[in-house]
Amino acid sequence: MKKIEKVSIGKYAFTVEEDAFKVISDYLSDLQAIHPAEVIEGIEERMAELFIDKCPGNAIVTYQIAIEVVGILGKPERYDGENPPNVEQPKKKLYRDVRDKIFGGVCSGLAAFFNLDIALMRVIWILAFFLLCIPNHAVSGTLVIAYLVLWICIPKADTVQKRYEMRGEKISVENIGGQFGAGVKSMSDEMKENSILKTGVRVIECIAGLILLSIGVCGIVAGCCYLVGMNLIHGFVGITDWMVAYFGIIPKLFVTILASLVYFIPMLGMLYAGVMMTFNLKSPRWKPGVILFILWLIAIIALICTTVFAIFAV
Repeated sequence: MKKIEKVSIGKYAFTVEEDAFKVISDYLSDLQAIHPAEVIEGIEERMAELFIDKCPGNAIVTYQIAIEVVGILGKPERYDGENPPNVEQPKKKLYRDVRDKIFGGVCSGLAAFFNLDIALMRVIWILAFFLLCIPNHAVSGTLVIAYLVLWICIPKADTVQKRYEMRGEKISVENIGGQFGAGVKSMSDEMKENSILKTGVRVIECIAGLILLSIGVCGIVAGCCYLVGMNLIHGFVGITDWMVAYFGIIPKLFVTILASLVYFIPMLGMLYAGVMMTFNLKSPRWKPGVILFILWLIAIIALICTTVFAIFAV
């Protein structure tokens, strides 16, 4: 006869043998001395999932099962957050992210699977609906049906293991602890940041980024076409003809280069800003946006000085 204990692990109730209870409590005590409460909650939830798998039908958790589960989770070790352990990345799986959903979590799950920003994925669906569906009701119904089918067919990530598989990450004590030390936010902070208000702001940012991206691309293409056309037809006259006609002393190619810089640099700036805003990227340390702005000011000043020089040289 063995003494048993009633315990709660990861919000689930289990019946465990006395020696298994000691293994589990010692293991969690070691973890609590190293990791914060948020990490312990995730580990307990994963431990509960393993116990449920290995003890179906509310079976008793034996000493052997406790040892096996602890072995799966791994030994508790301390990490400084700068050098998280190297963990082999498992194959990524598609799930619905129900922790960051507006309707069914389809867009958030697809974003995690394709390594895209969640708001960007939602903007893609919104643009597809307004640009393709509204003019054609048949397409509109097809897109809605497609979303409903994905909602039904894609399983939801309702466990710790599935949430890690959704992002192609291996779950273990080392992984959870290393990620937290590297700056992973707690669940409560993540829920706050993924509020509807923040999502709306991110969607607006993505739309603005796409607009800037479109203007930048169209502006660069139009400018290049203009320069090539003017070169083929008039030999780079176009934007510099008025200066040559009135002053007669300004090299056309020099003024064309300055005027092109004044025009193209803002287009490049909008293209850069559009990419950064759309894909939620961080600006590198060398600040290309600032460099483009400085070059643009230099080109404007040089063009003004050249004009003033031509006026007084006449």
